[in-house]
Amino acid sequence: MDHLSDTAGAEADLAHAVSRDASHRKAAKRLKDIYREQGRTDEYLTMLEMEAAAVMRVQDAARIEEIKTETEQPLVRRFNASRGQCPRLLCAAASRPTI
Repeated sequence: MDHLSDTAGAEADLAHAVSRDASHRKAAKRLKDIYREQGRTDEYLTMLEMEAAAVMRVQDAARIEEIKTETEQPLVRRFNASRGQCPRLLCAAASRPTI
């Protein structure tokens, strides 16, 4: 999908892949990248929450750490500060102790 210049088509394919398997690492990352690059913060955070939920279900410690790191990024912190809250699943992933 990297070679596609059709962002809308790539987004649709990635969204389909993630809807079938929210823990699909490559599709989730690329979809979040599209949302972030386009300034679509709500969609980005929704995708991050879906990914966090899927990862927490399978208890993948390495992926949980990746999500914790991502929740500490400026985009997520600014969004949380502007709303005065942290989305429930993101907070759960971020506060999960390291295994």
